[in-house]
Amino acid sequence: MEIAIARLYNASWDETYLRAGTRTVSESHVHRNNGYDAVDIQRIEALQVGEQVELDDGHHLVKRIQ
Repeated sequence: MEIAIARLYNASWDETYLRAGTRTVSESHVHRNNGYDAVDIQRIEALQVGEQVELDDGHHLVKRIQ
């Protein structure tokens, strides 16, 4: 039996965001209610551990850590 391990990301928002900073978030954070569109979600889901994607013209970075 395979055990599913949740994906974890370090997400960074720059000063253009109300809540700027870096936080560790799980895959459950990445959805439309948090402002991610379908393309953003697809790009984030495609990340391998250690890979990063720039969103919102570089103002938001998401790096997969697990």
